[in-house]
Parts: sequence; C-alpha cells; structure tokens
Amino acid sequence: MRMTLKNMAQELGISISTVSKALNGNPEISQNTRELVQAFAKQHNYRPNHMALRLKSKKTKTIGVIVPEIVHEFFSKVIRGIEAVADAEGYNVLISVSNESYEKEVLVLELYAEGIIDGIILGLSGETLQKADFEHLTEVQARDIPLVLFDRYTENLGVDRVRIDDFQSSIQATEHLIEAGARKLAVITTPAFMTVGEQRLNGFCTALNQHNIPLDDRCILRTEATRKPEDIQQLEVQLRELLKEVPDVDGILAVNEYFGAAAINVLRSMGRKVPQQVKVITFSDGILSKNTFPSMSTVSQHGELMGRTTARMLLDRMDKAEGVPPQEQIIQTELILRESTETDG
Repeated sequence: MRMTLKNMAQELGISISTVSKALNGNPEISQNTRELVQAFAKQHNYRPNHMALRLKSKKTKTIGVIVPEIVHEFFSKVIRGIEAVADAEGYNVLISVSNESYEKEVLVLELYAEGIIDGIILGLSGETLQKADFEHLTEVQARDIPLVLFDRYTENLGVDRVRIDDFQSSIQATEHLIEAGARKLAVITTPAFMTVGEQRLNGFCTALNQHNIPLDDRCILRTEATRKPEDIQQLEVQLRELLKEVPDVDGILAVNEYFGAAAINVLRSMGRKVPQQVKVITFSDGILSKNTFPSMSTVSQHGELMGRTTARMLLDRMDKAEGVPPQEQIIQTELILRESTETDG
C-alpha cells in the first residue's frame, strides 16, 4: 500500500495539515515534529506522485471540482454549469464533496494534485475559512496546477475567483424590505469567518444606516447551523427567543434559504403573519424559496451561470502563459419577488 498523508497522520497521531506542513518545512511546525515526520516519510518511501512531474504535454482532459456540500441547490446548479462547459470542450469532471471539512478538502486536493486532473475548481469549506489556513492551496499553486475559487473566497491568495457582490446584493435585498414598509429589521447570518455571510451582514447594516434606521444588536442572529434537521431546530429556538425579546421585528433578511424557511416556520408557529406583519427575504432562489408557504422573495445568485463562468475561467487559465495576474469575475444577481415581501398596495 502506498503511503499517503492520511496514513502518516494516523500513524503519527497528528493532523493531516501538520504532516503536510512538516514535509514542506513550514516554520509553524516545531523542528522536532518536522524531523519526525520527514524521517517517517523517508522510512516508508513516501513520494508524492505528480504524474512524471505533470509534464505539460500530458493532458488528462479532466477537471477536479470540490464543493462544500451537495444538498444545497445552489451548489448543484454550479456543478451543472461547470459540466455544461466541460462537456462542450471535451473535458470530464470529477466531483468531490468536502462536507465543510478542512481535512477532507486537504485530502481531495492531494489526490487531485497527483496528476489525475488538469485543473481544479474549489468552493472553500467552512472549516478552511474558520482556520484561515490556506497552505494546501498554496501548495497546489506551487505545483503550477490551475485553480479557480467560486462563491466563497479569501483575500489571502492570489488566485482566480468567481463570485457575486454579496455586499451590494445584501444592500439591495435590505432596501427592498425597507421599501416594503419594514422598520425594525433582523438578520440571520453565519459566523464571522464565513466571508459570504459577513459581506451580507455588512450590506444589511449599511442599508439600515443609509436609511437612518437604527441597528439593534439584538436583531443580529449569528448561527453555525448547517442543513441538518437538529441544527435547524436549534436555530428556530434561537430565533423564537429573539422574536420574544424584540417583538416588533417586522422584516427579516436571511443569508440563505434554509435560514429563511426556518424564519417562516417560527413566525407561523408564533402566530405572526408573513408578509402582513413580518416580511422575509433570503438568498439562493432554490426549491425552498419557491415552495415555502408563503413563497420567499430571494436574491438569485445564478448558480448555473457561476458554474459556466468558473469553468470557462479555469480553461482560459490552463491556456494562459505563466505570469498572467489573477482574474476576478462578478456574477450579477437578480431580485426575485414573491409572496413573503408583498405589500397591500
């Protein structure tokens, strides 16, 4: 059996990240640990297989894609867009799911970097953003493997990326709530390390300020809830407590449609009518947005277009000469108005 980073981490009782950093001489790792890992690797003949050093004349005609999760319809749409462009250009697509795990992301990138793909498309995992540890991506870049990030991003890497303008899109969504008559607004958002959620929170706060509406800190609900039923139930408990403490909330911005659906469930259980008493708007424009009761107004992120744009950017990067600076493309969003923000007028 060929020795891998995962095998070494298990044998030595340390993390995959520590093994990777130790092998690359990262000064974050103590000298003793670096020497231990490097000696173990030598003893077990660990050799990264880069397909004959990834000779540029050898093409696999395969793109590797890593998404944070698969149940979210947005990521499914992105994958459809990627596959449409790849198929048209004669490329195969390998799809992996990190399940928001940093270590799974590291393992998949190690597999892809062994030469089975020509380029990588990545949506960063939540744990990667939380750790703010991007060395595994730096290693991919050092191996001259084309890499494009989509949706979630970091300013700490000089890499191609495709995203929406979360800040401006959130301003637009919040302003719609205000125009619909909301004056006491709340937001359901993610932890601060999630760049997308943080940009949407910033847009929410900016819109309130621009309309001279006071921001009540009690109305900012940060949650680490995933799409798991038990997490959503806990989110509903938190939201119910917020609405009891601030009963005059009449507008809610949810940074994704799972949070938006939870908000509608809570409001209905408390006898609060949507949209007559409380208006709700969200992001994504997936199945939930269309099929909640009432249906939810949403910011469409055009996931399939994002996937197509990302795939095209990766293929273009594979054809570019070295030294071309990283590119960024912004996908324009669209406000889709449904029942949850309707007005009597």
